[in-house]
Amino acid sequence: MDMMRRAIIRYKTDMGEDLETQIDSSVNRVELEGLDIASIDLSALASMNSLEELSLKNNRMTQIDLRPLSHCRSLRAIDISFNRLEYIIPMYLPNGPQFESIDLSGTTGTTVKVSELIPGNELRWFYAQHNLLKELDLSWLIASRDLEYLVVSNNQIRHINLRPLMCTPRLRYLLLNNNPIDTLDVTPLFYLYDLEAFSVDVDVRLVADRRFRYGPDQPLHIAKIVHKIEWV
Repeated sequence: MDMMRRAIIRYKTDMGEDLETQIDSSVNRVELEGLDIASIDLSALASMNSLEELSLKNNRMTQIDLRPLSHCRSLRAIDISFNRLEYIIPMYLPNGPQFESIDLSGTTGTTVKVSELIPGNELRWFYAQHNLLKELDLSWLIASRDLEYLVVSNNQIRHINLRPLMCTPRLRYLLLNNNPIDTLDVTPLFYLYDLEAFSVDVDVRLVADRRFRYGPDQPLHIAKIVHKIEWV
């Protein structure tokens, strides 16, 4: 293999070892999973124009700098789940890659706004379950009309405004269970005819606009929760 076609990625392990790995710069998927990586320099990926998927899951990173990925215009999926991330330096906006899939599950929470990680409107799958998120602003989803999965279960979210989901007509899975939500306005769900799964804890108070109570064409998923809804 020609050395000019290799990307050298350097990282430090949880045991303090300085290691590196060489990757063919023409590949479209890079997997560095379960290697006990504590920190990593992604600058070598900046020149990988063909990179479509990057997985760094199941490591021990406490922070990560995503700025080098701003130049990876073909990048569509990133998985940094199950690390120990406390801080994420987001990539440059708005000229970064147009993500279809982002997995932040099990990262124990971050100090960065989720909206800063999503530079495009091509998002289809977003996972952020099993974190310490206390709030989640969904306004960044207004442009994500192709969104299908939104999974934010097992967090510490007390309040969430679902109104932006009215702009995501293809949403199929909305999982909010195991959050300390007290009251949830489910009016936006009446606009989601493709929704197949909706989960929320049984003790959450569900409210909705009374104008939808006797609608002739209610989505099928509403039938499962209509008996719990308080009409306001």
